[in-house]
Amino acid sequence: MVWRPADGNETSAAYYVALTSLHTPSILALSRQNLPQLENSTIASAIKGGYVVHEAEKADITIVSTGSEVGIAVDAIKTLKEQHNLTARVVSIPCFEVFDAQSKEYRLSVIPDGIPSLSVEVMSTMGWERYSHEQFGLNRFGASGAYKDVYKKFEFTPEGIAKRAVATVEFYKDVPNIRSPLNRAFQQLI
Repeated sequence: MVWRPADGNETSAAYYVALTSLHTPSILALSRQNLPQLENSTIASAIKGGYVVHEAEKADITIVSTGSEVGIAVDAIKTLKEQHNLTARVVSIPCFEVFDAQSKEYRLSVIPDGIPSLSVEVMSTMGWERYSHEQFGLNRFGASGAYKDVYKKFEFTPEGIAKRAVATVEFYKDVPNIRSPLNRAFQQLI
């Protein structure tokens, strides 16, 4: 299992699952920078591998993220509301493998039908098509420097995330009955 925790509660959940998993190795990919404690995170939620960090009624988009990008996604909510009059939900998926093991009902409560979703992960977009309609991330080598400068260069900022969220909402606005990316004709055999 690979864990990319976004805060202290998610880190505690990752440690707990790693220590209690008898037949599965674990990797905890921790950030070097200080991260905010997410307002609605709990160890119990994070143990499920994915959960709603910020819920919004009648949301226009779900932003799905992991690790240090979750806090930035939460910050993008304000930019989306103030500058674009859009409402967003934010989902944290600290561990794909654990989230995928949850019931389909639970996973669809986290990433539901009827709303477009955008994933945000700096390191790669690989694998995110399972959880989002659109993906924002680097698929090449990045740059060296202070993380804030590098994030700004590649627009991994609240404004940059909002820009991609607006484009996603605009792209899917005329699509009737948007299905969650979790709803597939069949499951891949791995």
